[in-house]
Amino acid sequence: MMPFPSAMMQSTTPQVGPAPIAFIGSKDIQTSGTNQLLDASYFGGTTPLGGLLFTTSNGESAQPNASNVAALSFGNLNATFSFDRFLVNSNHGTAPTEVRRSGGINSTDNVIQNNPPGVYSARVQRIANGVSIENTVSLPPGGKIDVLCLHPTHCLNYDSNHIDLGTGTSPISVTLGWRPDFILFFTNCSNLASASSFFNISAGAIIDDGSNKQRALSIAEGDAQSAGRPFATLSSAYSGLQITSPAGGISWGLTAAITDTGFTVTPSASTGSDAIIYVAVKTNGRQVALVDFDTPTATGTLDIDCGFRPSFGFSLNSGLTLLNDYASSTSEPQSHFGLSMFTATQARALSLFLQSGADPTNTKSNQKALAYTLGYPSGPLDIRATLQEFYATGARLNFTHVDATARKGAMLLVS
Repeated sequence: MMPFPSAMMQSTTPQVGPAPIAFIGSKDIQTSGTNQLLDASYFGGTTPLGGLLFTTSNGESAQPNASNVAALSFGNLNATFSFDRFLVNSNHGTAPTEVRRSGGINSTDNVIQNNPPGVYSARVQRIANGVSIENTVSLPPGGKIDVLCLHPTHCLNYDSNHIDLGTGTSPISVTLGWRPDFILFFTNCSNLASASSFFNISAGAIIDDGSNKQRALSIAEGDAQSAGRPFATLSSAYSGLQITSPAGGISWGLTAAITDTGFTVTPSASTGSDAIIYVAVKTNGRQVALVDFDTPTATGTLDIDCGFRPSFGFSLNSGLTLLNDYASSTSEPQSHFGLSMFTATQARALSLFLQSGADPTNTKSNQKALAYTLGYPSGPLDIRATLQEFYATGARLNFTHVDATARKGAMLLVS
């Protein structure tokens, strides 16, 4: 796919854009044995090609601000019942820190939480006009499952699986039989098959723009630290990475490259046989861009220009002020991690907060129907935005809550 210009003349009036490549829905967590549907009202009566699943710990409705656990569960959605998933959580109000990660490969469940106040798991599967959510183990009400499903007409090919990164530094080839337009990567920097006492999340993206432009957002915290000690970075060199803790810095980074038949990933150092989950997509001729942005310091609109009218956005949201900032000492900007996804009519965003220097620990999770969120209401950082419109050359976000310091993000936009 050819590169696209970084700026063009902007439209000042809303216009009808292309049909979105994805649909986004959300459901409250229910009790064990309860089945729920995200059907035609969300997905237009189509059978999804595949998708992604996110949940935090009681993120939206249990408390008006945020839940008292920094927790994130991720899973993929395939045509089979063989799913990959992972979980991370950092507990609130403990001294020293208490963090945990676990996962599953080729699992029958693709959503799982295991943090106070209880345990929850679910199996989300494709149906004729959407997805069904089978709640297999209950959790007290309050959480949300956010579902992103790819449209079978506007996305020609989709594949999601895990890659064992091994212990070497040679390129690892993944053969799909087609050339992806973009790939998303997610990991908790483990082998996904066992549990351990560490907190690490990495989410990244690469686009087929002729230069393999890629970004990765990662946050980490070690167990049994005397006080909250998170480290975060937003990298322009990798699609996935692990940050060491408590020292900060990079343990390993993953450089991706798109090929005519799939892609390769190359670790910068031994990963200790960690695994990463990928989501590769080929659209029906859509344009793609990966754009760096800074949040505004005054309320109002922010134009994120990509050179075409998007239909879909997926954003990596950090509290950092610089790209590639691998700070070796803790600081407030490293306390935040956020993801958001949106179309013209649907939006979901999540945010995690691990307060630096807090003793006992202060950790939060937050999920909202927004195009952007970072931090939480009444917290040290609370940034929120809705999508005002997709205009002729980009996405216009309306920031209703801002911070005095601009925060870095990277946004995948698809026409």
